Amino acid sequence: MAQRTLAPTLPSEAEATIARTTSRALASRVHRKDPLRLRLVHGSSKEILSIPASAARMRIQILDEMARGNAVTLMPVRAELTTQEAADILNISRPSLIQLLDEGKIELGRSPTTLGAVGKGVEEIRITDDSGAYRVIYVARRAEVVYVLHAFQKKTQATPKKDIDTARRRFAQLSRGGK
Repeated sequence: MAQRTLAPTLPSEAEATIARTTSRALASRVHRKDPLRLRLVHGSSKEILSIPASAARMRIQILDEMARGNAVTLMPVRAELTTQEAADILNISRPSLIQLLDEGKIELGRSPTTLGAVGKGVEEIRITDDSGAYRVIYVARRAEVVYVLHAFQKKTQATPKKDIDTARRRFAQLSRGGK
């Protein structure tokens, strides 16, 4: 069964400006593990909310993308997708996705490959089509978010050291709480 996600919508210039300002304000106040306390004011109503630090960091990333004018959507890590949702994420047509699935170039329900050489919990998705082999290296164990560490076209049998090093460096930065 497919899970509902919010449709990505490009932010207006005004929204991008607000996102930039808000992201900076939140980033200066988020600490590694402490929840972020926010005071909500709406008319005469006031309320204080606590947001887990991991959720606050995720919100900062969302706001950063909006500030750049990018559309953003959220999806649970273990979400099941319809073929249309998967095609939309891959930015291809549904018939093209179905063809790739039928030809075995994208495997349905296949477990990803674990890449312990990069870091604990790091996995790889392998995609092959007529234009070549592609890899996406990611980690999906933090606050129900998938962090894509590196995506690239593979041109040799072995994964190039520079691509493993890029993923390893980004994983280390993420582990230290960086972006």
